[in-house]
Amino acid sequence: MGNTESVPNAFSDIELFPLQEPLVAIDSRFVRKDEITTIRLMETSSFSKDLSFKDVVSKQVVFRSGPKKYLDRLLDAERKPLVKISLNPDIQNVYYVHRPDADSEKDDELMQIYIKQGLTTVKSYLDMKLSVDFTDMTTNRRCKIGIQGEWRARTAMLWLDRGDGQPRAAIGKVYRTKMRNGFNVDIAPNVDTSLMLLICALIDDDLKRLRQYQNGLGTWGLALGM
Repeated sequence: MGNTESVPNAFSDIELFPLQEPLVAIDSRFVRKDEITTIRLMETSSFSKDLSFKDVVSKQVVFRSGPKKYLDRLLDAERKPLVKISLNPDIQNVYYVHRPDADSEKDDELMQIYIKQGLTTVKSYLDMKLSVDFTDMTTNRRCKIGIQGEWRARTAMLWLDRGDGQPRAAIGKVYRTKMRNGFNVDIAPNVDTSLMLLICALIDDDLKRLRQYQNGLGTWGLALGM
């Protein structure tokens, strides 16, 4: 596979099996029943403005971000809005996801996504925290998606708790490849790829916000002679 070959990591041996029932949170159009979907995320920009997310196999654009510098909406390949994202300035680390035509002030959100980036140490990155709470459109159950691993190192596994008493299922893997400037996300069969791409793009956008904030503090400190 050349440069698309994955770089070995802690989750390389974890297999992604098809879910027995489709997991749908945004749009059932983006559920592939029998095959793993691999989407490439690039690291070319400090912001999330006008990004394109491509299927690694077909090389086709499958999703896009909006025109603002931070991720405030997810679009399909034809630039039709799928969801919009908002923040409450009084609540840290929580992103609220609504349908494009919803009133963010009045209507219930489609889901809440809690993101807390892992700290950095001299030798490594520490695990981040993620909690995605939503209702599965297939089963009408409340579900939760979490993460294990180091997002900054692009080494992570996403898991699903479907609220049915069954063990958590691995539904996504994040990893680097030998190709420069980017990383891949593998999505398990029978899982809403728009949901998974939204989660991963939003985690990365959150990291960009954090880096911008930290860089701003550094500039401010230099100006004060700190």
